Amino acid sequence: MRTQNALKNLYITIFQKVVDLILLFIQRTVFIRVLGVTYLGVSGLFSNIFTIFSLMELGIGSSIIYLLYKPLADGDKEEISKLMQIYKKFYNAVGIGILIIGIVLIPGLKYIVNMNNGIDNLYLIYLLTLFSTSVSYFFSYKRSLLEADQKLYISNLNIFVFNSLATVLRIIVLILFENYLLFLTVTIVMSFISNLVISRKVSKMYPDIKFNQKIKLKEINLKPIFSRMFAVSLNSIGNVVLTGTDNIIMSMYVGLTMVGLYSNYYMFTNMIYTTVSWLFISVTAGVGNLFATKEKENAFIVFKRMNFINYYFYFICCIMLFAFVNPLISIWIGNSYLFGKITVFIIVLNLFMTGMRHTNVTFINASGLYYNIKYKPIIEAIINLVLSLILAKFMGVNGILLGTFISLFCVSMWLEPYILYKEWFKKDWKEYFVKFFGRMGLMLVLMFIIEYIISICNITNILLLILLAFTVFIILNIVFIIIYHKKEEFKYYFDLISNILKKILEKVKSYVIKK
Repeated sequence: MRTQNALKNLYITIFQKVVDLILLFIQRTVFIRVLGVTYLGVSGLFSNIFTIFSLMELGIGSSIIYLLYKPLADGDKEEISKLMQIYKKFYNAVGIGILIIGIVLIPGLKYIVNMNNGIDNLYLIYLLTLFSTSVSYFFSYKRSLLEADQKLYISNLNIFVFNSLATVLRIIVLILFENYLLFLTVTIVMSFISNLVISRKVSKMYPDIKFNQKIKLKEINLKPIFSRMFAVSLNSIGNVVLTGTDNIIMSMYVGLTMVGLYSNYYMFTNMIYTTVSWLFISVTAGVGNLFATKEKENAFIVFKRMNFINYYFYFICCIMLFAFVNPLISIWIGNSYLFGKITVFIIVLNLFMTGMRHTNVTFINASGLYYNIKYKPIIEAIINLVLSLILAKFMGVNGILLGTFISLFCVSMWLEPYILYKEWFKKDWKEYFVKFFGRMGLMLVLMFIIEYIISICNITNILLLILLAFTVFIILNIVFIIIYHKKEEFKYYFDLISNILKKILEKVKSYVIKK
């Protein structure tokens, strides 16, 4: 059942993300043509600001999802009902708290954004973005039950449908009215409807769960929740500072225009990261179920397989991104929107370093080991913030991005796998790092070889770019197969794909015979 649910989540996630990328690409094109790069910078900046506001969530979601694994495995509906009531109360408080704090901080906006940037209604734009962030908390708590119950594909499908509708409507609004305020209004309305629909869907799916029962917090043992929340909240703070402050520092040191340029690259890296993240979120509940049902002996095998497929995704994506992102942006919106190769390299390197944490974070989440490294994110965040602020003065955008890389390399890359191997797997942690640096070295060598070849091809049209990208994709897969085909992890996925293809062929054959 775990494999079936994970595969179902996988198929839907891949399909959704491909369509999302196409629609987002069209929307971004229209946005830049109609409103310009400065509005793009404002959008990216405010998104980062409200990402920081999300710290008020304090790890509630992750904590309760973790605590839901066991009662779901045991069929304990009363305990599930209590946990969902706690979730609802906390999330309502978070939504209201974000709204209040956002309004209180309005006078400080002038210290982050140059108010003479030619953008009208900047405060109203801020308020609409604030309201959009706040309202998302009032219904979304029920999605956690789907995630914990390995049915995240239902939530993902809901998000896909309403995000797609919202994107189409936003494109229409931009073309017809050229108005950013209407653009934001569409986002708010569609987000509200999406959460309302999924809320009703979950209520029907789980009729025995008492979502609206009045439960007083004093009647519930909150100690395990608060204990885990402490560790997870420290991690949330660290992650937000690590990934959510780059645009703010850029706005303060190099201006909104540079934030707008960076947002185009961030669109591609974020699409890759969130796609793979969703794949791992899809299987987190299965990993949690492994721990909840005491199937720990299989955990290390599953870890190695997941880490291998995670590397495959980033091996392909990082090499192709480094080679093709500048030619693509040049054809798409022009050379004036390009960063230099050094900046692109640091962006891709940050993507690889962040992405290769997926497996570690998934297992740490599922096993409850975050408490063991509760201060790690704070140390990492301080290193990142201090280095980014110092290096920004001397190196601009490169310095800000380099600060993120150094903090990732010095802290998370070492500590997370070390804790997993020592505390859970009880194995030699050096094995992990030998594999990591070997895999990273191979990727970097191929990255520079492919990029050099592509740079002398003088790509001037989209057809040539697609042809070269397809060719490189095939070559990289051949190289990957040659190098890793004897590994147990490779054989596992090869057999898995072979079995899926056999079943598909059998169904097609059966259908043809019936006809």
